[in-house]
Amino acid sequence: MNNAALKAQVTELISNIPDEQVEHFALTIEAVARCYQSQALHAVLLVQNDEDQTQSVYAINAATEQATEMVAALAEALRMVEKEESGPLN
Repeated sequence: MNNAALKAQVTELISNIPDEQVEHFALTIEAVARCYQSQALHAVLLVQNDEDQTQSVYAINAATEQATEMVAALAEALRMVEKEESGPLN
């Protein structure tokens, strides 16, 4: 895929995003693009399809080991937040 084809595809995708989600999309796509521009930035994108109960993981400028570490750190952070929100166990 070349730049012109990508721009056309992204333009079409953006036109189908509800206005209230465009700003969040812009922040997300900028963060992903910066990972491709800098060797110091890495990301993991997790996409879940509720219809067929599948998940896809995309490592962005990250080796498998880096992606695994990022997902593990995220899981731990979410467990901590969940634990704090639920309060002490009785």
